[in-house]
Amino acid sequence: MRPLITGLVLAGGQGSRLGGRDKGLVEVGGRPLIAHVLARYAPQVDTVVINANRHPDVYARYGHPVVADLLGDFPGPLAGIASGLAHCRTPLLAVAPCDSPFLPADLVSRLVTGLQLHAAEIAIARSGGELQPVFALMHASLGPSLEAFLRGQRRKITAWYDQHRCAAVEFDDDRAFQNLNTPEDCALAEARLPTRPAPRLLGIAGFSGSGKTTLLTSLIPRLREAGLRLGVLKHAHHAFDVDYPGKDSYELRKAGAECVMVASAHRDAFIAERASPGDPALPDLLARFEDRALDLVLVEGFRHERFPKLEVHRGIALGAADRARADRGLLCMADDSIIAVASDSALTLPRPMPLLNVNDLDGIAAFVLQHYRSPQSAWPRAR
Repeated sequence: MRPLITGLVLAGGQGSRLGGRDKGLVEVGGRPLIAHVLARYAPQVDTVVINANRHPDVYARYGHPVVADLLGDFPGPLAGIASGLAHCRTPLLAVAPCDSPFLPADLVSRLVTGLQLHAAEIAIARSGGELQPVFALMHASLGPSLEAFLRGQRRKITAWYDQHRCAAVEFDDDRAFQNLNTPEDCALAEARLPTRPAPRLLGIAGFSGSGKTTLLTSLIPRLREAGLRLGVLKHAHHAFDVDYPGKDSYELRKAGAECVMVASAHRDAFIAERASPGDPALPDLLARFEDRALDLVLVEGFRHERFPKLEVHRGIALGAADRARADRGLLCMADDSIIAVASDSALTLPRPMPLLNVNDLDGIAAFVLQHYRSPQSAWPRAR
């Protein structure tokens, strides 16, 4: 099992070649650059920190901690990395810039392999024979070394790297590391970015028996009345089958077909066998919802995955068996990707977040609509 990794996004530069604009907030393809980067980068790490020296309130809407440079006057990426190391609570820190919306979907995993294979302190991406120094993975213990380097009024990132055991990790696609530094770069990049607006995302999490499906079935009609086109992904903890013996599709599948599609004038269904014994990856499942003209996808379950979630907690109206399960506590105590709680009880929450009445469906619908309109609901494109 790999060590836990914090992903640092460097968004603290001056944006001098973009007329001094805050580069992470420059819109390309209808979305700020930070949103494009987070969609590809966040699924690769365990937690994210954004380094920004301007507009911290705007960056905070993406649901991740925001930290400024340890030094003032925009001294370069090393200051942002130093701040990231100072706030890192995991063994490893990954680094990527906010202006590279095409960064590799396997960037971090390959850097981990390189770091471990060479027993290095820092792994750096290399493409086309050149190092990509702001795409790196390092041990969090290097914080004091970097602070000492900066106190010596030194700023060159490769000069600090030279003080440590480094491993270069080769990547074939040079375009994956393209930095959008000018308006011309941004205009050309738009042709490579998705043109169809992506749906937004919200999870509904809770222990078994908390009433997640009950809430969803009551909530969906209200969201439809608000004009949203909805998709739902439900996680099943057991072997399930939507087919049964005697139906043509069942017999075809059991005869050996890997997948069967049934279609009519009203609906279609695609049934596929999975060879892997483990649960499917959430990003892979979400990819099937793309290009379906949806506004919002609601995910029931997958509570161990990191993405924005509303926790459902019931206690008062449950039977004895369900109440015993509910009494296991709150998921949000250990999961900081939970952004609100809906409950029928008075609760003490571990951090500031909305506490909604689980029986107030209009209030919960209003919260979901607000989330739908916020940057925090961004769709995790990772390809």
